Amino acid sequence: MPANQPGRRRRLNGDGSVYKRQDGYWVGAFYARTTSGASKRVVVYGSNLDEARDKLGKAQYQARAGVPVPDQPWRLGEYLDYWLENFVKRTRRPATYALYEMNIRLYLKPGLGGRKLTSLSVADVQWFLGQRLEKGDSVRKVQVMRTVLSSALTRAVREELIGRNVARLVELP
Repeated sequence: MPANQPGRRRRLNGDGSVYKRQDGYWVGAFYARTTSGASKRVVVYGSNLDEARDKLGKAQYQARAGVPVPDQPWRLGEYLDYWLENFVKRTRRPATYALYEMNIRLYLKPGLGGRKLTSLSVADVQWFLGQRLEKGDSVRKVQVMRTVLSSALTRAVREELIGRNVARLVELP
């Protein structure tokens, strides 16, 4: 059917596109602004057409609401190192820096460091802290782990890398 016939709507610039890959997955893609102001192609995946359209719509809604896309996909461990060196070292006392560094090195990076910053969930953090309690760590030690993680994620929210701080939503005894 030619594009100028009634009933067929041409996509406008910025609408994005949805297509099916050879392996059966559906892909939705559009261009959005990054935190540095550059333009980047954002790609979402779905197992069917509706799922891909829904994910594309949510990502486009966030982009239109002014939430920029991160320049690089951060892993939690990489972001914790970046946050520690660029923010904690400059603004906190040496003893606080040492406490944060120890918690990140010994507990947070081995337990959660491999997860993507944008896909970290409340359930992930709740499970991790529950595991630490089961291994015999004191409640206070686990509270400090959550405080360090929450402080780092608060900075990530300010930098618009994530939409919310999931560590604040975790419940501890």
